[in-house]
Amino acid sequence: MIKNALSQTEVEYLIGNLRKNKSKRSIDDLSKIFLSAKHTFHLLMCQLGQMQTYEHIMSIYSDGVDEDMLKETTMKLLIRCEYGFDSIERCRVIFKMLKRHAKLFQMLKVEELLAQAAKNKKSLNQF
Repeated sequence: MIKNALSQTEVEYLIGNLRKNKSKRSIDDLSKIFLSAKHTFHLLMCQLGQMQTYEHIMSIYSDGVDEDMLKETTMKLLIRCEYGFDSIERCRVIFKMLKRHAKLFQMLKVEELLAQAAKNKKSLNQF
């Protein structure tokens, strides 16, 4: 199931290719790209925990996609995939920052404990 998903690089390539209209795509080609983009978008939204949003967006396409609008609809879905990849990367950065913050906070606690121990030692030496 995951092997049908597009990578971020593939999504970017397809967006560029469809935008520049380098090659005429048949309805079958566009349909395959649309299905791959739909599957990729589903996986991305699962990773982000946004299934309600996914279901809302997919309800727009519930009746099927009109052949005249297939290229535009596929492009929109690919762009949503690109936003999904960006959101996942932002989440990764945030969690890395939180982990680093927790580590720094722990280091500050250790330094405070060492300072307190030195202070206690000094007060003991005064007796």
